[in-house]
Amino acid sequence: MDTDHCRDVNNLGHPSTTPVDRPLREGWLDRHRRYCARAAEGNVDIVFLGDSLTQRWETAPGVWLRYYGSRNAVQMGIDNDGTQQVLWRIDHGTLDGIKPRLVVLLIGINNIGNDNASSGEVRDGVSAVIGRICSKLPDAKILLLGLLPYDVPETTYGLMVKPTNNLLAELADGESVRFLDIGDRLLVDGKVDRDIQPDGGHLSEKGYAIYAAAIEPTVKELLNE
Repeated sequence: MDTDHCRDVNNLGHPSTTPVDRPLREGWLDRHRRYCARAAEGNVDIVFLGDSLTQRWETAPGVWLRYYGSRNAVQMGIDNDGTQQVLWRIDHGTLDGIKPRLVVLLIGINNIGNDNASSGEVRDGVSAVIGRICSKLPDAKILLLGLLPYDVPETTYGLMVKPTNNLLAELADGESVRFLDIGDRLLVDGKVDRDIQPDGGHLSEKGYAIYAAAIEPTVKELLNE
């Protein structure tokens, strides 16, 4: 267990811990600015922070409304982001002006896919993100989710999910930072199911319903509901 889980990791010489934006990616900066504008409005109790798996909560509005519609929740995910983009976004206003009680963090698979990051490098990047969140939001709890199952043809990323999650679990302290691996809840007979993850990585509406139900007991606990 990392007893210094809220330290802010400095650049360790690899992409996962080096904040960087993606201004040339279509729509990336506009979406970031929309999130900053939403933060400026305040009244946020839960933030979902991450990559496309967070952004695509937009594709399951009924599930979102059921679980988070009355909880002042916002999603701040951007497709294909890695830890380095989340670091940059935090440094440039994503969390400014809000005091959420809970941050749900799911990030890291794109570090593996885009940067060929090792499990240790993903852990370093996620640790840096946690450090930034703690610095910006010292009173917020963090629910760190393990990487989800991944089985996309002609890729081997899925083989890294378990060892990476083993390292991510070490970032939790059981209090301010809680780790939760919901991957098994998404599998059918131990395998990725296309009704739940149609392309082998992203979630269907059914997948988001499973996701929300799987984290709900921990969300309630961390919110003292």
